Amino acid sequence: MSLGERIKHVRLKKDMKQEELGKLLNVGKSTISQYETNKSTPDAATISKIADIFNTTTDYLLGRTDNPNSTTAAKESKAEYPIAFSSQGDINIKELEKVINRAVKKALKEREKERDKKDGDNS
Repeated sequence: MSLGERIKHVRLKKDMKQEELGKLLNVGKSTISQYETNKSTPDAATISKIADIFNTTTDYLLGRTDNPNSTTAAKESKAEYPIAFSSQGDINIKELEKVINRAVKKALKEREKERDKKDGDNS
């Protein structure tokens, strides 16, 4: 599932309308629709807010895990991206935002490759 599909999935699981989510994020219903249809990508801070609203993880939303409640994904992230964590185990928000932005860019590139492959198969 793509980022947009996962946002829609968790929203519908909570029986929430796009308009309601938009109000919580201070954006319009059309912005939520664009997120869910992958026409627009939320920034790292918005992805984090969406995860908090739906009590899930950014890793789930970004497709790094299929478990929406995964706490092990955070441990895996710490091992994969140690710079985002301090020596006390606290999260460095600025570095974490960079990590999330890299993950979003990677996911978008992968989606683009999939589209290109489909377009090539249809030729």
